[in-house]
Order: sequence, then C-alpha cells, then structure tokens
Amino acid sequence: MLVKDRFYFILLNSTIFLITFYALFLKCFFPMKQSRIGFSNKSDLPLVSKNINGTPSYKSYDHLILMVIDAMRSDFILGKETHMKFTRHAIRNGHGLNFTAKVNPPTVTLPRIKALTTGGIPGFVDVVLNFGCESLQEDNIITQMKRCGKNLVFYGDDTWIKLFPQHFIREEGTTSFFVTDYTEVDNNVTRHLPDELNKTDWTMMILHYLGLDHIGHMSGPFSPLIKPKLEEMDQIIEMIYKQMEIWDQREETSMMVICGDHGMSDQGGHGGASQGETSVPVIFLSPSIKHYNNDQMKLNIKQIDLAPTLATLMNIPIPLNNLGTIILDSLIGLTTTEKVQAIFSNAYQVSALLQFSIDSFEKNKGYILYNQTSKRYIEWLEDKDTLSKIARENQGQSIINNFIRCIELMTDEIQESSTVYDIHGMIVFIIFIWLILVLLLIYQPVILKTSDICSKIYTILISSCGVIIFIHLTVCTSQYKSMLLCNNDSVSSITIQVLGLGSFMLLVYQIVSLWTGTLNNPQNHTREYGSTISINCSEFNGVTGITIY
Repeated sequence: MLVKDRFYFILLNSTIFLITFYALFLKCFFPMKQSRIGFSNKSDLPLVSKNINGTPSYKSYDHLILMVIDAMRSDFILGKETHMKFTRHAIRNGHGLNFTAKVNPPTVTLPRIKALTTGGIPGFVDVVLNFGCESLQEDNIITQMKRCGKNLVFYGDDTWIKLFPQHFIREEGTTSFFVTDYTEVDNNVTRHLPDELNKTDWTMMILHYLGLDHIGHMSGPFSPLIKPKLEEMDQIIEMIYKQMEIWDQREETSMMVICGDHGMSDQGGHGGASQGETSVPVIFLSPSIKHYNNDQMKLNIKQIDLAPTLATLMNIPIPLNNLGTIILDSLIGLTTTEKVQAIFSNAYQVSALLQFSIDSFEKNKGYILYNQTSKRYIEWLEDKDTLSKIARENQGQSIINNFIRCIELMTDEIQESSTVYDIHGMIVFIIFIWLILVLLLIYQPVILKTSDICSKIYTILISSCGVIIFIHLTVCTSQYKSMLLCNNDSVSSITIQVLGLGSFMLLVYQIVSLWTGTLNNPQNHTREYGSTISINCSEFNGVTGITIY
C-alpha cells in the first residue's frame, strides 16, 4: 500500500471514530431525562376515604397577571437600595409577599420558561434548543389553563408564542435578538395594557419584558441605564395594581406575580451559575393580601416552586413532571383544610413521578413518609368533629410540614436519577479522541515529507495540555468531583494538574520514541513504496531526522 493510500485510509477511519466518540461524549454530557407523557387531571387524585374527596374545591382568582422581567436580579428589587419604590412600599404596607428564588443552570430564557410552566428542571441540552424552540409537548400550566377553559393573553418575548402556539386569545411577540433596543421592545408590551386592563374576557395575562436584559448585555448591571429601566418597570406594576384595586372593589379577586426568568452576572451576561445569575425575586402582590408583612424575611424558594403554586392559585391540576413545592404563604384566604388538601395533591403528584422514575421507589424515605402522612391525613379529615379547633389546626400544620418534607426527599431522588452525567464515560471518550489525534500527529511528518519529526513532539505536548484542562473542568463540575483535584487550595490543584500533565506527556513521548526508534533501524524499516518512495532514518548529534526519496 502506498504511503498516500495508507494516509487516506487512516484519515477515513480516524474521522469515523472521532465522530462516533464525540457523539457518545455528547450523549454522556446531555442526558435526556424521561418525562411522563400526557396531562394530569383532578380526577387522578384518589378519594382519601369513602365519604371524603381530597380534591381542593376552593375558588380560583378571577385575574392572574404573571409579569416576567428578563434578567431581573434579586438585589434590583430586594436590595437595601432599590429604584422600585412603589413595589417595596406595597410589600411594606402588607399587600405583598417577597421571596428570593434559586434558579437552576443553565440561566437562559427557554429553559427558565419551561421551569416556570412545567415545574421540571431543564438540562443543558435546552441551551441548544433555545435557538430553535418548538412547541412544548410536556404537561404545563399554560396548556392546563386552556384545557380548563380559561382565556389567556400574552405580550413580550416571542419564545412564549413558539412554545405555546394557539394558546392565547390575543398575543404579540417581541424578538430578543436586537440587544441594542431596550426601549421599543418594552413599549410594544406596555402599549397593550390600558386596553387589556379594561377587558374582562381573560383570566391570565403574561407579560415578558426584555429591556433590562438588553441593558445588561450592553453595559452591565451597574450601568446608569438600569435605574430608569427599573423605575419604568415599577410604574407598570403600579398601573396594574391600581386596576387590581378597582377589581377588588367589584369583588373580583386578582393576583400579580412578578419574577425574573434568570438573573444577571456582574459582567451583564447570563447562562452560568453565579450568585447574580441564579438569584431572582418572586413577588406576590394583591389587594387580597392584607397586613402580611414579610419584608424582612426574604424567604428562599426554588424557581420551580412557581409552577405548582400558580396551578394551585388558579385551581388547575399540577403538571405531571413537576418537582416544585407549593408556596403555601401565597395561598391567601385558604383555610387549613384547603391548604392540607393542596399540599396533598402536590405530594401525590410527586409520588407518582417517583414511581415512574425509580424502580425501587418503595425504599425511598420520602415515599415511606408520604404513605405514613397520607394515613394521618385521612384520620385527620375523618376526626374533624372530635378535635378542638386548636388541636385540629396544630395537627393540620404538622401534616403540612410532613408532606413538604416528603416532597423534598422524593424530588431529590428524582433529580439524582434524571440528571446524572456519565463522567466516567465522558473521560473515556475524551481519552479516545485525543489518542486518535496523537496518532494523526505521529503520521503527519511522514506524509508531509518533513525532515524534523522530533519537533512534532512539542506540538503533541502542547496539545496535550488541552486534554488535561478539559478533563479537570469536566470532573470538577460534576457531582462526582474530587475534593483533591478540585480543591480551592491553588497549591494542591496545580500540583495534581502538573503531575497529570507530566504523566500524559511521558506517555506521548514514549509512543513517539518507540516509533522513531523503529525507523532508525534501516535493516527492518527502509522500504520502497512503488518505485519512487523510500524512507531512510539517520541520527546526527542525537537528533532524529527523516529523508523521503
């Protein structure tokens, strides 16, 4: 076989192997979680006893406004100094609840909308889908609202319209790609509010403002443009709240939820896991909330908790794949019995998801606690006439706490099973990929007729630095990270990296030395290829050279 033919043969096979190993690496890095198919129904909830139905039966809000402010950091509204004075004033006057929500990476819009509406935890593969999203087929609160006959309107980021086509009776989308526009992109949302606030044919209105995010991308969170934009958002909240007070006088209940889809880093971007990117505010404002001041508490919740909470506020089924917990403090006006019924429906839904996701679900501590608490819940409902009011309230609160605890335990187990990255497989495929690249580097001098093969060793050694760094970053961002390798102590971390790099260099050098040493034996390895090509190795002052005739 001629040298040229051999090279093409090696190149073809190497390309096939590289593509195969890279695809397997992506499979390990982007695990596709298993989701329950279909939509939940209230009829799915079991009868807690022969005479008592555990399905919540309270009245939902007449109007729900979900206002998403893109890239809204928690300190923009909950910090010591805020430019959203009306919002803070409403909270301090006892008409609002404020929370700090923890956001799961990746902190980009599409995965965060999915988390808000499904209660699930999207993975890094959703970052890729962010640029070409299709309609959301998974169970979610938007589709549930439509299935329950409630009308929705939407104005803002057109990602919502792509995810939920034909879900809104009125809609207008704005694109997020013109990051230099932070004025018209929000004016196109606000201009619809005067008409919509005077209409009564909708139950839920969703607003998604992009201007703050665009300012962050241009000049960061400390830009002088941030203050007027926050004041603009505050004026919009005030306008909506004043209309809510009019509805309240007409005995029409309403709730406004203000939140960020993700935060903003100190550099102005997002997508990572920094404190500014993963901490967002969640504000509940309503005239129905009276004399409930938690301004100093700043309770911590998870962003996925909004999905079951909004479903409960509107008295619709909780999505099948939800992993969040109802924010019970937001259930203003509900009795203890209704709150216990709501959290029971949440626990039942998570237990069904656990059974779908885990084979040995019976051994899960959360599932065991769920069964025990369910029995207490049935006894508590049946004994309502024999308990005093205080005793009943205390037992009801104890049942609520137990249900919350079992939900936490079950969701932890589900998350571990659905978001496990195959770190060992990733490392193996990385090594295979680099071995193929090393093989191509070894054959390169012969094919290109260079006279200094040993100089290629330096190229190989420099390239090998990349694999060590990549493996280090991969392992240290996984749940199996080594405390020794990933220690913040710079001395130990550098030492481990240097030792690992040195070992890899030695291995590569040994491979090259064996190959070049074989070439130095002209008796065995000086041969002709066709009638024109021959290879001869010589050594001069310890430097190996190759001459190709």
